[in-house]
Amino acid sequence: MTDAATDGTATESGSRSILRRSYGRTVRASDSLLLRSYAVVSALVGLFMVALVLLGLPIWIAQTEGSTATNMIGRALLPIVGLALLAPLVGPVLYAAKNRAKGRADRKGDAALGAAGYLFVLSMYLSLVISAPESARSDPPALLSPAIEFFYGLPPLAGLLPPVVGAVLIYAVQRWIWR
Repeated sequence: MTDAATDGTATESGSRSILRRSYGRTVRASDSLLLRSYAVVSALVGLFMVALVLLGLPIWIAQTEGSTATNMIGRALLPIVGLALLAPLVGPVLYAAKNRAKGRADRKGDAALGAAGYLFVLSMYLSLVISAPESARSDPPALLSPAIEFFYGLPPLAGLLPPVVGAVLIYAVQRWIWR
């Protein structure tokens, strides 16, 4: 037997990945269906974001060829910002696994982390709506039209605010659980 198998640091599959252990522990052991479903949704959204960044790299590299230094720096930051959104996306699952390991997990706390996680996913979508260029905007459904038109009217830089608020909300929920 290896040391990892005897000291309990590896999972049944022998993985030492923090993400794999946290996701596995959350999906298997959480009492909250909301958090369990969020773990699946955040994994899918995270994989989609990574694929989007990786598939976009050749285009970003081609677009920065022959550009000014300012344009190159701006486009070089796009993958970094895209991948930086992964930390708050996986945060609720990591926090829930940490709470479970420390013996502080309960159904109410897990549900709050799941709700905060879903609100973060919603905030990323809201950020895309706010920063969408004119050519990519479509006519919203009649029921949502006033709200969507309001968000379309905001300056594109305001699109940074919703994910920041969502990430702070996740942190605040974790602090509330640990009180």
